[in-house]
Amino acid sequence: MTKQLHTARARVNRLEQAAASGTHQTEQLRAELSEVNAQREALLTELKRVQTGCDSHVARLQKELKTKDSVITQLRTELSDATTRIPSLKEEVRESEREAKALQERLSELQAQKARLANTLDQMKTAYDTMLSELQKELENKEVTLTHLENRLSVTFVDRVLFDFAKADITPRGKQVLGKVGKEIRNISNQKIRAVGHTDDIPIHPGYRYKFPSNWELSAARAAAVVRLFQRDCGINPEKMEAVGRSFHEPVASNETAEGRALNRRVEIIITPELN
Repeated sequence: MTKQLHTARARVNRLEQAAASGTHQTEQLRAELSEVNAQREALLTELKRVQTGCDSHVARLQKELKTKDSVITQLRTELSDATTRIPSLKEEVRESEREAKALQERLSELQAQKARLANTLDQMKTAYDTMLSELQKELENKEVTLTHLENRLSVTFVDRVLFDFAKADITPRGKQVLGKVGKEIRNISNQKIRAVGHTDDIPIHPGYRYKFPSNWELSAARAAAVVRLFQRDCGINPEKMEAVGRSFHEPVASNETAEGRALNRRVEIIITPELN
């Protein structure tokens, strides 16, 4: 019995020691568990922080990606539009080239016209200087007037130099004087010649009305006679000339005096460059 009691007590001691050891081990485990829990909480906190940062970074990247996608879409649209416009742009380029060529041709033409004009103006000046010498007597007698402007040469004859009273046939002296003028005019290239007949305001005498019903017919007939002489005797191209009658509607002096009427009865020859 004593032996059994001793054995039981020994067992109790072992159990108490085991229990004490288990308690110590339990405390250690609890401490480790607490430490592990703390680490877990720290890891969860860090995970949340990192996840929050990642979400923000991902959101920013997604926003940038969306912007890039929008830009790409816009660029693709612009590329498509540009590709569509290429044929029309090429046609515009060809049209511009054609216009440039036409402008260049027009410029060349204008430069050639300018050169011809300059040459004609030089020839008009030469003709003027020559006629000043050739018609010196008529100029001194105020039977002829010479006027030279930049692009206009005018030779005006009072009627008594060229015609008899109420007639449109050029007198021998008139032919001689007109021949000098025609010779110089013929040397002017690219010229346009206009012969204009003028009268005073006195009505045509009844004895001459069968031929010239009014001053219109007389002034026109005298202008035509001058043009005809230039063509026949001086070889001037008729396509470059015209004859005009102005009757008494462009006087240069008063018709109230004999002197004024004599000045109004005239034929004016106007030479200008022919411009296209």
